[in-house]
Amino acid sequence: MKLQFLGDSRDALKWDFLHWIVTRGTPSYDRLLFIPMLTPDDPESTHGNTPPNRFLCRPQILSFLQELREEPRTLDRVRNLGSLPELQHFILDIYSSAYFIGQGWHRPRYWCRLTTEDLTNTVVFVDPDNGFESKTQCGEQHLRFGEAYKLLTILPSDSVMVVYQHRPQGERWSQTIPRLVNSLDQKYILKDVSHSNVAFICFGKASNSARWKEALRSYFELHPELRSYINDGG
Repeated sequence: MKLQFLGDSRDALKWDFLHWIVTRGTPSYDRLLFIPMLTPDDPESTHGNTPPNRFLCRPQILSFLQELREEPRTLDRVRNLGSLPELQHFILDIYSSAYFIGQGWHRPRYWCRLTTEDLTNTVVFVDPDNGFESKTQCGEQHLRFGEAYKLLTILPSDSVMVVYQHRPQGERWSQTIPRLVNSLDQKYILKDVSHSNVAFICFGKASNSARWKEALRSYFELHPELRSYINDGG
């Protein structure tokens, strides 16, 4: 992700949805671990200027987004999501907030500090610029399938992983989501939340998937404009 996008319209869905899945599971999760996969801002770009009220999020989330938009934009303010007034509180930690994800040897160095102990009873949110690697691109802006698999192998059964996905240019979600599903390990339960050009893909072990899938179900009821392209029977 890039700091310049903090507090924009896509952030409205992102943080509203993540707050919901942390607090509306049965039982709720203790913690949100935010893995920003930070990349440098685009110089002199207008990206990140779309107002957050384009997505109908809760008023507390909208106030939080206005804080994120304050210059200079900083990841530290994201921690406030866990202590918003009138909403359930939880711990929010940010992984490697001072480091860019980088390329080459930087990639394993970025991930090496993450352990199973960091992930217990946690919603793990991975936020690459563009989402998973595509058929033709696997750069700094992407989460590699191998990296996702390593994260899933250390993910405890009481936790869930959520990955940001931008719809590739020229593709429909009905094309993108099945391609991603077929590229990932089938022993994990997957579900997606898709809206316009943005999706959030959720992964978890089958033994505890009902916990977070119930939160997804209630979020779909609240936002009928959202869709899922993964039919897992739940």
